[in-house]
Amino acid sequence: MNRYITGPAFLCLVLAGSVYAGQTNHDQVTLGVAPEITGSNGETLSNTTDGTWALGTANLTMTGNATITGNISASGTFSAAGTTFTGNVALDDGVTDSPSLAFTDAQNDSVTLLKVNGAFVSATADSATGGINILTGNLKVGNGTPDTSLDGEDAYIEGTLEVDGILNLDGAMIAASIADFSGRVTTTDGVASGTVRVVGGRAFNQTAASTAVSATSTETDFDQTYTIPADTLKAGTVVKIRTQGIATATNSTDTLQIKIYFGSTVLVTTVAVDAVNNDVWFADIDVVIRTVGGSGTFVAMSHYQDNDALTTAQKWAFTPSTVVDTTSTVIVKASATWSTTSASNSCRQDILIVEVI
Repeated sequence: MNRYITGPAFLCLVLAGSVYAGQTNHDQVTLGVAPEITGSNGETLSNTTDGTWALGTANLTMTGNATITGNISASGTFSAAGTTFTGNVALDDGVTDSPSLAFTDAQNDSVTLLKVNGAFVSATADSATGGINILTGNLKVGNGTPDTSLDGEDAYIEGTLEVDGILNLDGAMIAASIADFSGRVTTTDGVASGTVRVVGGRAFNQTAASTAVSATSTETDFDQTYTIPADTLKAGTVVKIRTQGIATATNSTDTLQIKIYFGSTVLVTTVAVDAVNNDVWFADIDVVIRTVGGSGTFVAMSHYQDNDALTTAQKWAFTPSTVVDTTSTVIVKASATWSTTSASNSCRQDILIVEVI
């Protein structure tokens, strides 16, 4: 049983059979005060004294045009094909979240808009590949004025943009002020199939003198170290290490030996020199990563001076291909070993600079 409004401006009532209001000026139905019309299956169409028509369990189908100058209130689903609204459209249940507005395609895939009570408007797609796609327009957030004209498929955000996941930039990034990154920044050096590596720069710079190593004959690490995060090192990464320290107090003929480590590998071992007050050591080291993984490899070249007077001849040391686990953290550090335990022996590390490029 169908119910139709076939005319452009008249109410159509379809009861148990097929009753139509035509399109002539004479095809009108005039009802009394607060009437109610009941169909054979229990459908009702009623009018209250305030002039509101209520459609019960029946469906209302309009095959022509209908002009409604009042309000439409639907507690169920409102479906309209080819409908034009020239006034405001409000979805409000007056209780909690707004009613939803769904856009459904021929495959019954939908994107649903919903105003969450006291929160944002949410857009939910049926599938992970669905969503909202701005094709020729722009996205603008805030009432600020963009420095660059938005001329299609552009976006402007006046406030903060926070990305919790990965941000991929196919073009250039221009920063008018300082760009702070709490995580690591990687690059393929502009090569689509290039090896991703960490953007170069200073990773660590010691800003205070280390705690003194004193009154011990056991090898002791200086407390100023740097730990390279796991999976930072890539094939071709260069780690530059520069360190310097001083013997601030010495006892008799006691000797001091310095070792510099990359992970568990000793890159530099100075001669155990009979130290005198204010003797210094330094090292300038280049480490080159060749391969990565649990059994990654590196080579290194070191330029250094034993703990001695500044005029002491400088030395060189080469570290051939050596295993390093790049999937784990790698510690860069230096240690000191006094030949005897004496409270009169003391040294400290003043400089440790680590660059990862």
